[in-house]
Amino acid sequence: TKEDPPNMEPTEEPATPVAGPTSTPDEERTGANTATEDLLCDEELTGANTNATEDLLQLNDPEPATPITNANVADPVFDEAGTTVVAQEMLILNDDTLEKFTADEESTSSNGTPHESITLEQFTSTNNPIDDDDVEPDAGTIASNVNIGTDDLPEEPSVRIIITGTSGYLGQHLLTSLCLDVASYTTPAQLNEGGIEIYAAFGTLTSFNDAIIEDVDHRVHVTKMSDVDISDVESMESLIHSVDPTAIIHLAAISAPLKCENDPPLAMAVNCPLALLNVVPAHCDLIFLSSDQVYDGSHPPYSESSPAKPLNVYGKSKLAFEEELCGSESQFRDRAVCLRSSLIVGPATPFACRKQTFLQFIHDSMQANIAHDYYIDECRSIVYVGDVIRTISHFLKVGTRADPGVYNLGGPESLSRCDLALGVAEHCGFDVHLAIEAEKAGLPPGPVPNPLDISMVSSKLFNVTGIPMTGLEKILEV
Repeated sequence: TKEDPPNMEPTEEPATPVAGPTSTPDEERTGANTATEDLLCDEELTGANTNATEDLLQLNDPEPATPITNANVADPVFDEAGTTVVAQEMLILNDDTLEKFTADEESTSSNGTPHESITLEQFTSTNNPIDDDDVEPDAGTIASNVNIGTDDLPEEPSVRIIITGTSGYLGQHLLTSLCLDVASYTTPAQLNEGGIEIYAAFGTLTSFNDAIIEDVDHRVHVTKMSDVDISDVESMESLIHSVDPTAIIHLAAISAPLKCENDPPLAMAVNCPLALLNVVPAHCDLIFLSSDQVYDGSHPPYSESSPAKPLNVYGKSKLAFEEELCGSESQFRDRAVCLRSSLIVGPATPFACRKQTFLQFIHDSMQANIAHDYYIDECRSIVYVGDVIRTISHFLKVGTRADPGVYNLGGPESLSRCDLALGVAEHCGFDVHLAIEAEKAGLPPGPVPNPLDISMVSSKLFNVTGIPMTGLEKILEV
């Protein structure tokens, strides 16, 4: 690295959709940083590691995120603009009372009441389809996006989705897309049966409570649930029994490999959450975001039939959960889909996020005229966030039971970090000399063993979904 990038710790200020915030992705400060890895955003974390997360990121409670309309998200998959304003309701646990109020004190909730209080028992009885003896919801903050002036949802929505890690990079984009594009993940029959309830579970990014998604489809209701500990049995019983989900999309993870390497038991508890599986109902479909880090990088390109031999604890924890879901002895193998995602890139998140993607880091560095070393021999099949969303939406719509199993989820090109940097420089008109070529193979081993080339072949996924993956040139246009 020729010069340390500015603002080494991630910022909690709202993301700028065009160029992204000036925050540095914690594991991607340079192409030559071997200490950490950058697959996912760090706020795909859970309450299980709250203290560790705060120590790692050195974050204070952020200021509330400024609402950003979806029209500002430069992504053709979910860039439809609208004028319908969505009210923000918050439910905050105070002793045994859930106090409900709107974010705007002058506005009213969907039932015309500007302020009301409901007991915890009322909340569980409303949201629990099983019985009154189930475990109460996990103490924490719960928030909802409620559409003004729309018909009330049925008592039992036909589609009930839990998303873990919703405040992370992929989670924010996915939630926004599901709120706006109902047809992409539901069938007419499902919509005729009832509405859609999305439970957005996340960890400790408090500003996400204030995130407001505009122009939400009137058939969608969103409930945000913070401080959800996916490694805790009682917390998972509370969540699953209260929701009775038809589908779970598991994005949450401790995604910093150095953190995983330093605390393997915690990494395994969060990234391979057996507490979640213990309470999943039989009718629930499962979609899990795994990682290309399950491959060792010695014989690319990798197909799903290639041996999975992860080098680091992060990859091992991901593979462990794959085995729990899709292994030969798994009771979930007929209804689970594991997506071995490569490095996800795309536009900045619509709301504040602890980290953006490697592309935002490159752009911000070059815009500030800062040069960095970028590896020429660390290669991956980077994947566009819109393609990941389309893939998840496909399996929500057709159901995971149609084609369960493990899939590689990568783009059409094998690209090094230097390729990405040069692509950004050429597209944006920056000095290409700011991207300095470096070889990772010649460096001393770092604290985390990382594979060099984990490029993948994703033809199996295309044969099932028919979704073509987006190349770097198109991604940069977005």
